[in-house]
Amino acid sequence: MKTDVVVIGSGPGGYVAAIRCAQRGLDVTIVEKEKIGGVCLNVGCIPTKALFKNASFIKDLKKSDALGIDIKDYKINFPQMMDRKDYIIKQLTGGVKQLLKKNKVVVVSGTAEVVDSTTIQVKSSDGDTTIKCRYIIIATGSTPIVPPIPGVECEGVMTSKELLAIEKLPESLAIIGGGVIGMEFASIFNMLGVDVTVIERLPKILPSIDSEVTNGLAESLKERGVDIQVSTELKSISSSKGKLMLTLNSDKISVTKVLMSVGRKPVLPEIKNINVKLDKNAIVVNDFMQTNIPNIYCIGDANGKMQLAHVASAEAIVAADHLSIGSKKKMSYKSVPSVVYTIPEIASVGLTEEEARSKGDVLIGKTKYNGNGKALCMGETEGFAKMITGAKHKELLGVHILGYGASNLISEAGLAINLEATAEEIAHTIHAHPTISEIIMECSEAIDFKAIHSL
Repeated sequence: MKTDVVVIGSGPGGYVAAIRCAQRGLDVTIVEKEKIGGVCLNVGCIPTKALFKNASFIKDLKKSDALGIDIKDYKINFPQMMDRKDYIIKQLTGGVKQLLKKNKVVVVSGTAEVVDSTTIQVKSSDGDTTIKCRYIIIATGSTPIVPPIPGVECEGVMTSKELLAIEKLPESLAIIGGGVIGMEFASIFNMLGVDVTVIERLPKILPSIDSEVTNGLAESLKERGVDIQVSTELKSISSSKGKLMLTLNSDKISVTKVLMSVGRKPVLPEIKNINVKLDKNAIVVNDFMQTNIPNIYCIGDANGKMQLAHVASAEAIVAADHLSIGSKKKMSYKSVPSVVYTIPEIASVGLTEEEARSKGDVLIGKTKYNGNGKALCMGETEGFAKMITGAKHKELLGVHILGYGASNLISEAGLAINLEATAEEIAHTIHAHPTISEIIMECSEAIDFKAIHSL
């Protein structure tokens, strides 16, 4: 079998790379060992956001009396929630399959081995297939890290993949790791009525997020009953009578289920006969996503840059255009937005306040949700937005949001950073009223001169 490009992996990096290469007129083959759509569509971004909607709706039900709607009782039908999740996954993965078919991308099922720089061997239950190609794009993603803690093999100890397949809600859940995945599940399962404990080894949850934002989220979750234990290490797990006993620094807790969410590590294909350069088990790439072997590229989690689906898709475009038309557009990470789908949401782009202050003098503009008309109408007054600029030129350095709709608001900030906008330019951009987006305008006004609606 011969083709121009072989893409290994069909997640948000792989399938985007395949389609862009095909749009550029190349013959493309995708090799996928599991399901089309990769982790993101099947056991990651999409299923968790489906459950996030369920949790958000329950939050609205709990405050319905404030809206003049009397709902005394409601019942959680967890199997139906999971069926809805599966239906959404089926819709989206089916859509990706149609896009690949429309662009005449050949899909081969099996495990890919890179035999040399122009040969891929695919192993499957139906036999082996050899594919000769001009280019290879590695998009094999990542897998959960399971630390070697005594008892981690006990029944009921799961990664996010297994947790997304449970058939009934657990009475209690201990989440090991206060990163993005852990905190999203903490929010969701807490709202579904599960007793949730978060165990984080570091001094704060979400260590890469602005501290003021993470402190606000922690306070909100604690008020809802989530037990967040930072600077706490899990020593061991044991099982007895259907319960899991967790030994911590100087304490023990008993729970029904345990989620291990301490991070993810790159998954790499087997590579023979050539030396692709690695760094800490991730494939080293240049600004065009090219490895040290010129016709082999690597995108997404496997290159160790940023473990975000939208970054993988952006890297896919850079790689595909470079190999197909010789594009000189380099991958840039300066305006990558990050979203944490907790309740309330978190979104950020650019430098945190701590990072910005370490580089020089800054100005801070902050606006609370409770002063925004649309937020008041929606009953979503929790949270704030914070804008960080340089002190001299007031150029935008970072924006951090805790609150309703943060995931949608952050794109404006990302565009502003990408275009090197100043606070004045954002403040003088008329924002529709009443909208949550006025919060961004208010932050920039606070920096440029004075915000009108901030007390």
